[in-house]
Parts: sequence; C-alpha cells; structure tokens
Amino acid sequence: LHITLHNCYNYNISQTIYNFLISNLKYRCVKMIKDSDFFRMEGVPITKEEIRAVSVGKLQLKPEDVVVDIGCGSGGMTVEIARRCKFVYAIDVSDDAILTTKKNLAKFNIKNCKVIKGNAEEILSDLEFNKAFIGGTKNINNILSILKEKNIRHIVANTIVLENAVKIIN
Repeated sequence: LHITLHNCYNYNISQTIYNFLISNLKYRCVKMIKDSDFFRMEGVPITKEEIRAVSVGKLQLKPEDVVVDIGCGSGGMTVEIARRCKFVYAIDVSDDAILTTKKNLAKFNIKNCKVIKGNAEEILSDLEFNKAFIGGTKNINNILSILKEKNIRHIVANTIVLENAVKIIN
C-alpha cells in the first residue's frame, strides 16, 4: 500500500485505519542519516546515503524483523536497519570495522544490535534471523549457500565487484 499522508482523507479512510497506517509507517518513515554524521575510520568502507536508502527500501523492513548485516564495515547499514526493525546482527572480520560499527551504534544510541567479529561463514548457522543484508564478503557463494540452507528468502546485496554481482545473480 503506497499512500501519501496528505491524500489519506481523500480516500475516505476511517480514523482507525488512518491511525493503524501511521503507527505502522513509523519504522519505514525514518529519515536517513547523512554520511557526514557517521564516525569514520580510514580504510573502513561505508555505504553512501543514497545506496543505504535504496537498500533499506529493498529490505522492506518490519518492526518484527531480525536482520543480519554481513560485512558491516562502518556500520552505516547496521544503524539504518536497527532503527527500523527488532534486532540486527552485524558481522565483519576487520577489527577496524568492528570498532567503527560499535562507535556508530553508540553515537546513534542503537541498543538492538549485536556486533560479531569473525567470518560470517562460521557464524551465520548459529544465528536466528529472517532477512539478510550483504555489504561485503569475499566468499559470496558460500554465504549465499548458507542463507539458502537457512531458508532466508529476503536478501539484499550491494557489491562493487562485478564478479560478485554475477555470482549473486546466478
């Protein structure tokens, strides 16, 4: 259902339905954080604001969702996802990425997230989640296989490596 707030009464929506829509849109209508507001560390990537916006939209987040962020980098996606769902697991192998993500979670007062340092291939099977965001990984085929085994049907992946894009599509 796509409806703009200023048109709600033009569709003769009762106050009850209107209130329901407003209460359920609160997780989807959260303004994106500007890139410049995030804590940054040299060499740790961050997903740019416009890409975060599209990715969050494609995740179709609901308040009850539990999401895994694979290759969390600076935690930009982790923060944006956590602001819109029940819980997030943020995974990365880099010490700098883990530190940066933790600093951004603290900066934006995000409490519904667990940051895990390690290889996602070794961690994913022990976690319970219903959606996945892949921001970076060297073993995309293995990650996709694990997600398939866990029956995760809602996956959003961003990649700058053409070879990974081909693997994801196939």
